[in-house]
Formats: sequence, structure tokens, C-alpha cells
Amino acid sequence: MSLAGDGLRAERFQATQEQMLAQLRRHRRWLAPHPDLPHDVCSILRRISKDLFDPGLNVKTLKARCGIRDNNVSSRFRLWLGKSIRAYVEMLRMEAASRLLRQTDFNVLAVATLVGYDRLETFYRAFRRCFACTPAEHRDRAPRGECGSRRNAKKKDQDHSP
Repeated sequence: MSLAGDGLRAERFQATQEQMLAQLRRHRRWLAPHPDLPHDVCSILRRISKDLFDPGLNVKTLKARCGIRDNNVSSRFRLWLGKSIRAYVEMLRMEAASRLLRQTDFNVLAVATLVGYDRLETFYRAFRRCFACTPAEHRDRAPRGECGSRRNAKKKDQDHSP
């Protein structure tokens, strides 16, 4: 799933990635470290902001890129932000994927590549976990509000229970 070979396409994808990061930064404070956060958690947030769409981004690479050797940083991250590092990265990627599906005509494979997934199956699993539907269903239903987060789907089920 490489973008190599088509320079113009790769440039368009890179521009789209930069645009999505800018939108996430504008609409979400999740990418902006808070002054009260521990230094190592701020370092990880800054690195996530920079490398969000890198397919090789994981806890081990984040720690290495930030120069953090402390094994407890994941626990501090969860304590301060309420999510694991992996779940936090997935949440941001899924928000970007949702926007791309609604705002562009890119196919699902292109969207998965843009938001940092190198395996389509992994992207589909993460998308279903987050939105309780497939990317194609999300694109078709999102304007009508029929496909939402798992939390909204569970709430709807509870509302219709006898």
C-alpha cells in the first residue's frame, strides 16, 4: 500500500495529511499539551501531533523518538489523559478518517493509508471499534447521523429497550 511511483498523488496525499492535522489541531485540544501535564507526557503528545499519520507509530517508537526510557510513562499518560497511548492515537486517526470519508472522494484504502494504517484489515477493525460501522457505511450514513460512535450506538439500544 505504497504511494511511491506517483509523485503527484503522493504530494496530494501529503497535503491532505497536513490539512487533516491542521483541522485536528484547530478543533481539538487533544494535540496541545497542557502546562500542568508531566514533561514526558507533553513530549509524547507533541510527538503524536508530529507523527500521527506515520504507520510505524507505536508506544515503543514514541518513547524512543522522545528519548524516554521510563516504563511508567504509559501509566502516567493514561492517568492524565484517561486513555492509553494506543487508544489515544487510534481515536485521533479515526477522527481524521471520519472527516476524510465525509469530505473527500478518496476510497477506503487511500483513507486508511492517509491516516497511518498500513494494513486495511487493521483499519477496518479500528473503525468498527470506534464507530460501530464500516467506513463505507459511515460515509453513506454520516450526513444523516445514522452512524455514530459505539457509545451512541449503545445509548440508542438502551433507549429502545422495553
